[in-house]
Amino acid sequence: MIRRLFLVLPSAALLLCATPAVLGATTTASPGATTLYAYAAGGATSPTSCPQTTTTTQQCTLAEALSLVKAGDTVALATPGKAGHYVGNWSVATSDTSSSTPLTIKPPPGVTNPVLDGNHGKATGCQTKACNGSVLTIGSKAHVDISGLTIQNGDNTLTGYGGGAVSNLAGGTLSVSACTFVRNSATDGGAIGNADGGGAKGSLSVSASTFSANTAQYLGGAIDNGDHGGQGTAVVSGSTFSGNNAVHYSGGAIDNANFGGRGTLRVVASTFSGNSSGADGGAIDNGDGSTGTLTVSGSTFSGNSSPAGGAIANGNGSGGAGTLTVSGSTFSGNTGTDGGAIDNGDTGTGTFSVSSTTFSGNTAHSSGGAIDDGDGGGTGVLTVSASTFSGNSATGKNSYQGP
Repeated sequence: MIRRLFLVLPSAALLLCATPAVLGATTTASPGATTLYAYAAGGATSPTSCPQTTTTTQQCTLAEALSLVKAGDTVALATPGKAGHYVGNWSVATSDTSSSTPLTIKPPPGVTNPVLDGNHGKATGCQTKACNGSVLTIGSKAHVDISGLTIQNGDNTLTGYGGGAVSNLAGGTLSVSACTFVRNSATDGGAIGNADGGGAKGSLSVSASTFSANTAQYLGGAIDNGDHGGQGTAVVSGSTFSGNNAVHYSGGAIDNANFGGRGTLRVVASTFSGNSSGADGGAIDNGDGSTGTLTVSGSTFSGNSSPAGGAIANGNGSGGAGTLTVSGSTFSGNTGTDGGAIDNGDTGTGTFSVSSTTFSGNTAHSSGGAIDDGDGGGTGVLTVSASTFSGNSATGKNSYQGP
């Protein structure tokens, strides 16, 4: 066992599917861009355009609107959630998109909370060819923006890699804002799978969104990034994760870089509460048996639980190499066997720097009430500055509580 601990003290006392229908869309309309309106119960037949209309026989379904969309266009979900759901699985396959001409999927003005519903993977009631995959699949190198909608009840537990709500595995760039993901499930990435699988690549940005009660059988109850040989980049800001679960393995809310993948994850001003995993990282698992970089700032972790790292696990597992930086954050009431709040370098190699952060009331059933460092034959490098530790407890060794 190798443990190295550095304390940086301030001048004062030391006080974070099946093949679906085709779709696409943009946030800021580019010159010549078109808005195509899609309705949950559209009745148009072989349409050549998708107008905003109250005439059912002229209303496009989501599949029809998405089959007509071009780079830079917007698909407007014109049915509010309280009036009906869009039920099925769809793919974003429009070519020639870019950061300046993405495809946008969002509600039009006056429509609130449209719902894409995966129907729990069931065929009965499914409005597309099948429902037993990701609700949305992002195509090769596509740039897609989605905002202002709910994606729920997706079930991608039978078709391999990819999230229950959204899969971004083919080099796509996905931006998610002001969305809600609830009760989605998958093998990895209960809500979103980003760059998961050998050769997979993806870039993901999430802002002002909510993830609740999503489930992964193995990795990333809500989001899976850069696992199984994939290479992923993800940024999460101003978002809330609650009650998500990685049943058998790691990353109750987010898993970053596992099983030979590479992942870079930045989390800003977000809240994680009541998430859990069966192995590592009740909220976030980073660099577990792989190479991962995680930066957390201005975030809150409370009531999360896992055997290793009630809130965060870093650089765990054989071959794990995690780099974790936490600043201006709060960890309270988290529970783990090792590392009530954070487990660093447990059987792997973890480098962890924390500053201006508060740890209170966290509990470890074995080692490290707040932080467990370099346990299980692993290598942990820990630097702590200007942080506060109070009321944390552990029944075993290596419980770091501050000086």
